[in-house]
Amino acid sequence: MFIVLPGMYNLKIGPQPFMTMYSATKAYVDFFSRGLAYECNDKGVLIQCVCAGSVGTDMLDKLMKTKPSAFVPTPEAFAKQALNTLGFSSYRTAGYWAHSLLIKSGILEHTGMAKKNNHKHMLAALKQA
Repeated sequence: MFIVLPGMYNLKIGPQPFMTMYSATKAYVDFFSRGLAYECNDKGVLIQCVCAGSVGTDMLDKLMKTKPSAFVPTPEAFAKQALNTLGFSSYRTAGYWAHSLLIKSGILEHTGMAKKNNHKHMLAALKQA
């Protein structure tokens, strides 16, 4: 990281602590749900984690100036569809039709939505270092 960070800071694309914490929390909940699903499998208890893509919340609007669209639903539209997906897949669901489409196409990953973007920034920083 020592080699990459100075270049990222010079390009003004350094680590974003809020996004790091946010992504780590999502990864933890996903992994924890996977473990619970395994442990409860033979007890008749269904454990399912909703791993959503972008939802048109105030937080997203402040960070990215994104408005609701077909791929960024309103919280109400997302919640309505997410409730209908519970119990129909393994321990994890995207919760929204467009997010499922993005995941299946490889554009969006369940854990680490910003992975490709971070990789691009790290490569740019390495080239500068």
